[in-house]
Amino acid sequence: MSNPERLDRIFEFLEEMALSDDSYVRDSLITTILEPLRDEEKGWQNARKLMGKRTGKLMDMVEDGTILTYVNLVGVFLKRFPEFQSAYKKELVWGNGEELSANSLAGMVLSPYLREELPDMNNQERLDRIFGFIEEMIVSDDYSVRDVVYTSIVDEYGPHNKKELENARRFMRKRTREFSDKIIKEGE
Repeated sequence: MSNPERLDRIFEFLEEMALSDDSYVRDSLITTILEPLRDEEKGWQNARKLMGKRTGKLMDMVEDGTILTYVNLVGVFLKRFPEFQSAYKKELVWGNGEELSANSLAGMVLSPYLREELPDMNNQERLDRIFGFIEEMIVSDDYSVRDVVYTSIVDEYGPHNKKELENARRFMRKRTREFSDKIIKEGE
């Protein structure tokens, strides 16, 4: 089998993965193949030419933040909330310049902001936008994105933080509220 034939078969398989109803299959395609390939400029340009329609559309959605993955979560968050750039950069200094993981961003930047803002609710418009983003995270196909919400955000507002929880619930969307209720019930 020649290399062009082999590449065609590989990209046909990738298209099957992109068309899969199984979110784990699509997430594997995104995180193990497409996102690393995107970092290789020339390889990415060539791959784009060979990609099927659905694979290309899936990657466009990852690039523009329509689909949240663990890998693109930090970039999408900072793009939508540029006001957190300085807090993010402070954490980079603490981490010797290492990029923050999604869990670190949520735990060291977003959660402290929510803990500070929720008692007084001074910036309700921003809180509303943040909880809209958290809702997007909860409905993500990527389990790791949903886990960030559980471990680094919603778990903060359990029975031990009643005032903050009460204020947070004002901004929570349907799925975030259900998720929060489940965590509280498990913690009782």
